[in-house]
Amino acid sequence: MNNHVDAILTTAREAVAAASLPLATARGWNADVLEQAVTDAGVDLPLAARAFPRGLDDLVLEIDARWDRKMEFGLAERNLDEVRYRDQVALAINIRFASMEAHREAVKAAIAYHTLPVHAADGARALARTADSVWRSLDDRSMDFNFYTKRATLAAVLAATTLVWTRDPKGNEWPGFLNRRLTDAVRMRKARIYLHEAATDIIRRRSIM
Repeated sequence: MNNHVDAILTTAREAVAAASLPLATARGWNADVLEQAVTDAGVDLPLAARAFPRGLDDLVLEIDARWDRKMEFGLAERNLDEVRYRDQVALAINIRFASMEAHREAVKAAIAYHTLPVHAADGARALARTADSVWRSLDDRSMDFNFYTKRATLAAVLAATTLVWTRDPKGNEWPGFLNRRLTDAVRMRKARIYLHEAATDIIRRRSIM
């Protein structure tokens, strides 16, 4: 029964989210957009209330999750066996941006929505979810210290690159910006690994003296 209900709610969320994008592209994210999207999607109000218990806040989060799912599906269709890890991450971000391209103004409005202090926690949660989605899509399931450092680093890269992407519709700047940030991240990660190994070696040596 629960699985059936979950499926109904998922379908409702997806339908309302799809209907909301052209509206938000023209009008930004507001309560009227949610109301109109529910009507356009043919979802009844009680079901919509269950699908989006916090109203517009949940709809904007659902939109962000939509890009994550499209990225995951896009990566699943690629053969990444011969692609180095850094380029796999770049590909994931490229796929996500490509899925957002047709709704650039809605994305910009969602970013603005999440920069408001009252919505900042949701924005941080969405960013963390995207970073986690990238790593898990690339089959990285580490649960050690790297779990947090890699996701935090990627979240910072994503946030900065997305801002550049929003003002670069011709794609003249953001691909190079992304590549530089990923290169910096790899260097930082190598430095952290070196320092960690050096510290571990010092501790080991002291323990046997």
